[in-house]
Amino acid sequence: MLDYEHVPLCAGSRRRLRRRSLRHRRSRSSVLRRVHLSTTGSDLGLCAWTKRTAERGAEMGRRERLGAVLEEHKADVFLAANGPTVTWATGYVPEESVVRSPFEAGALALVETYGLPTLIVSELEQDAARASGLEVLTYPFSFSPDNSATAVADAVVKAVRGRAVATEAWALPAVVAGRIDVKDVSSSIAKAQAAKDPDELARIRAAIRLCDIGQAAAREASTAGVSELDVWAAVRAAVERAAGCTVEMRCDLLSGPRTTLVGGSPTSRVIAASDTVLFDLFLRHEGYWGDSASTFSIGAPSAAVVDRHARVRAALERGLAVMGPGRDVRDVERAIRKELTYPHLSGHGLGTSLHEEPRVAGFGHTALEENMVITIEPGIYDDEPGVRLEQVVLITRDGCEQLSKHDLSLMAR
Repeated sequence: MLDYEHVPLCAGSRRRLRRRSLRHRRSRSSVLRRVHLSTTGSDLGLCAWTKRTAERGAEMGRRERLGAVLEEHKADVFLAANGPTVTWATGYVPEESVVRSPFEAGALALVETYGLPTLIVSELEQDAARASGLEVLTYPFSFSPDNSATAVADAVVKAVRGRAVATEAWALPAVVAGRIDVKDVSSSIAKAQAAKDPDELARIRAAIRLCDIGQAAAREASTAGVSELDVWAAVRAAVERAAGCTVEMRCDLLSGPRTTLVGGSPTSRVIAASDTVLFDLFLRHEGYWGDSASTFSIGAPSAAVVDRHARVRAALERGLAVMGPGRDVRDVERAIRKELTYPHLSGHGLGTSLHEEPRVAGFGHTALEENMVITIEPGIYDDEPGVRLEQVVLITRDGCEQLSKHDLSLMAR
C-alpha cells in the first residue's frame, strides 16, 4: 500500500508471573527472556515473560525493548492508547473495525517491565479481553459519548495510581490526557516496533500468504467483460475462504486509463481485452498486516507496456539487491528511484500498523536491522498504463528473505 510522505495463559502461569513481578519490580534494568507457553493449535499465541540475567543484544524481544524505553524516559508504566500498539505490547487484538463506536474509547493497555499487562476495555469487550489471560479492568458502557469518555478516563486514573506514565501522546484520548501527566515516547516506541519478534513474524507471514492468495484470485478473475468490483469480490471471497473468517482488507484496483491515478478503490468500470490492471492488496489478519502489489495485462501487451513493466521490475530488483542489516534506507531509496519518478515512498515497515518505521525515503538516517519487515514498491504513472510492483522482505543476518510469493509477471495468466 502507498504511503504519501492468541493463546490464554493458564492460571498457574499467571500466578507465577504475579509473584515474579513482585519480586523483581524494583530491578527494572534486568533483561527479560520471552518463553512461549504451550498453545492450543496456534503458533501465533501470546507469550509470557520471565527474568534473565544475561543480555541478548540485538535479539531483545519487544517487552525488553519496551522496558528500555521506560528506563530511558524514567517512567514506571507504558499506556498503549491505540489498537495497533495494544496488540504489539500485549498480543491482544482489540475488537476494532474501520468504523469506531462513538460509545467506546477502544482498548487501552498498561504495561510494566514485569508481570501481566492490564487491558482497559469497555464492558462490551470484557469477555474477549478476559479470554486473553491478561489482567482486565473494565469501564461502564454508555450510550452517551461524554459519559463513555469520562468512564475511560476514570479507569485509566485508577489503574495508573500516580505512577510515571509513558505513552504515545498523539494517540491518547484528550479526556485522558487532561487527567494524568504523561511522557511522550512516540518516537522511541516507533523505533522499538521496527524489529519483529518470532511470534510477530509468524503472524506477518500468515497475512502475506493471504495476500498471495488474493493476488492469484485477482489474476484469475480479471478477464475482458468483468468489472473492477467483480474482481474485488472474487479476491475477498478467496482470501476469506482461506482465512476461515472475515478479514479486514482494502485495495487499490485500477484498470485501463485509471492506472495513472496511482491509487483508488475498484469501480463498476468494465475491463477491456487491451487493459492493464494495477492491484495493490493490503489486509490485516490476527492483528498484523500484509501488503502486496502487481500490475498485469489482460491481453497481449504493447511494446510500451512491456518496457514500462520491465523498468519497474528492474527498480524493484535493484532495491532488493541492497537490502541487508546495516544498510541505510537512503541507499535503498537511491537504488530504487534511480531511473523512476513517482509521488510516493519507495517502501515502509509492516507490522501491527500498515505503515511503520522505517520509511524507505531520501530523508532520515535509519539503518536496516535484522528482523525488520519492509515493503518495496516502485511505480511509474506518467503515462498509461500506470505500473506498480510490491514485495515484502524480512531483513536477515546476511541479507534479506523475500516473504511475498505472488506472481509479478506481466501476463495475467
